[in-house]
Amino acid sequence: MRAVWMSGLAALVVAGMAAAITLSPFGPAGEGGSQHGQTFTIGAAGEVFEIDGFVHLQGLDLNAGAAGQAAQLSRDTLPGSLAYTFTPFQSQDLTDARLDYTFTNVGGSPLPFARFLVVLDADIDRDLNGFANESGVTLGTLGSGAGDPDPDGFEIDEPGLVFGDVFQNLAAGGLDDTNALPPGAEDDVALALEFALGVLGPGDAVTVAVLISEDGDTSGSFALRHADADPASSATQITLSGQASGSPVADSDGDGVLDAQDNCILVPNGPAGGPANQVDSDADGFGNVCDCDFDQDGFCGIADFNVFLPDFQASTDGGTGTDMDSDGFVAISDFNLFLPGFVSSEPGPSALVP
Repeated sequence: MRAVWMSGLAALVVAGMAAAITLSPFGPAGEGGSQHGQTFTIGAAGEVFEIDGFVHLQGLDLNAGAAGQAAQLSRDTLPGSLAYTFTPFQSQDLTDARLDYTFTNVGGSPLPFARFLVVLDADIDRDLNGFANESGVTLGTLGSGAGDPDPDGFEIDEPGLVFGDVFQNLAAGGLDDTNALPPGAEDDVALALEFALGVLGPGDAVTVAVLISEDGDTSGSFALRHADADPASSATQITLSGQASGSPVADSDGDGVLDAQDNCILVPNGPAGGPANQVDSDADGFGNVCDCDFDQDGFCGIADFNVFLPDFQASTDGGTGTDMDSDGFVAISDFNLFLPGFVSSEPGPSALVP
């Protein structure tokens, strides 16, 4: 999509243009919709009841004692080291709204693995035919984690008035990647997207640009679309998509230890996930969970398997690090950690070993 964007609400005062999306000012944290006292209409008959963002930092409880761990931006205060700004835009033809959520680590230490989630709860022709005859579909392919800009999770669900659990999942910091309301199973629709942002190091900033479109425009590889089953309302469809951009520090295995400091870059062994928090019993620079070089010759081969096998049979580490997950036993879980290195013939990778 190519668009000319206008900051804030300037689009509403462009002479001679019929606004396909109309916006009054958002709340101080970027919250919107009638639930938050805002007018936000989409196309001929779409009206937003609520739009809000959620932030999840792995291992931290950010929601002031409510259920789950994620901070709801309209309600909860983010940690002082995580600065947040919200900037709305509209396309020049007024058919799209872009909402930019920017997060910056202003502290002196890396923040835990971060996720951003956004929910759009809208109705189409509610006054004409109610809100329980609407459905959603997915378009495209989800992203693959913090290494790409596209959404990594989604949910299409009833917003919780009757049976939906989307707000519970938002509060927990993880969506369930399901569509509970496909065509033929209509009800009240809420759309939600999840973005894995990774570990934010000191000074790092990342922006999630969420696109809401009245005419089917999308951003990135994945989108959600909301429609009404009534033929009289078919002119209005709502499309939600978005992408993240910025400079999160890489944490490829999501264990809370940055790749640049991690003694097992691809196998979780940090405070945010995985066994054996950076344990390196032979002090060779490779963490135990990715160190299959038991004989210290620099390679993983038959000789190492011959060291592993007797310990596996005895269920006891003989002092060479065969208890790779540091749980006190040598068992199938250790063999599963040993096997990838044996196949590749080398331990690691580790940031501590060039």
